Amino acid sequence: MNTKALFSLFSLAVLCFACSKDKQTNPYGDDVKDSYQSGTTLEIEELALYTKTGIVHDPGTIKQFLDIHLPDTQSSLRKHFYWNQTTAADLDIAIAVDFLADNKVRFNTKLTRIVSKTDTSMVLEDIDATDVPQTGTAPCDVAHEKVAKIKPLGNCPGGNCTTYHKTYPIMIRDGKYYLPTLYFMAINTHIEYVFGMPATITCFKLSQDYPMLNFVNPELSASMTANDTILVQRARLALEKR
Repeated sequence: MNTKALFSLFSLAVLCFACSKDKQTNPYGDDVKDSYQSGTTLEIEELALYTKTGIVHDPGTIKQFLDIHLPDTQSSLRKHFYWNQTTAADLDIAIAVDFLADNKVRFNTKLTRIVSKTDTSMVLEDIDATDVPQTGTAPCDVAHEKVAKIKPLGNCPGGNCTTYHKTYPIMIRDGKYYLPTLYFMAINTHIEYVFGMPATITCFKLSQDYPMLNFVNPELSASMTANDTILVQRARLALEKR
């Protein structure tokens, strides 16, 4: 074998080694093009009380509401409401996002695909379908279901589907990716008759996912009843490239 042929084989071997060295995979065996991890700082965009008649941002009123309904300031239920803060770092959030070939994305453990993308947003959708979650009919259940903009049956004509593909929105700001998060508590106060006597009943229900990746329903106040009050925290969490 001549020197030129040996040099060509050596160059090819070096090139192949470099390619394999640069190739990135995740624990699921996916070939990863770009990999991101949720950051450590949550940016609080809004903490507000939504009512039928409007939205209240006054910190004193919000704190009074929290002290009445979640008086234990150290409880896991209350600690994720970041009162009078613009940022928070004591997070219980860890999300990995790996962009793969063919518009597929590994979102934590779920294999998803990109179903839409603009200059300001991207939506991922589970490839596998899952059962539509059951919703209750109690006043707090009904109020709770009004908060999120993206709903399981949002793409279901007639609203009678039994399965759906869960979606995950990503915001794009100045070329950077952010996860929109919600954390909320719905309160309903109403009259029920107990042994023929009227009684004032107050119930509450917290958002079931933490964090819930979603946006606030723009028609939330208009859709509420006069008996509803909903504390909503809207925030965003940066995705940092690894």
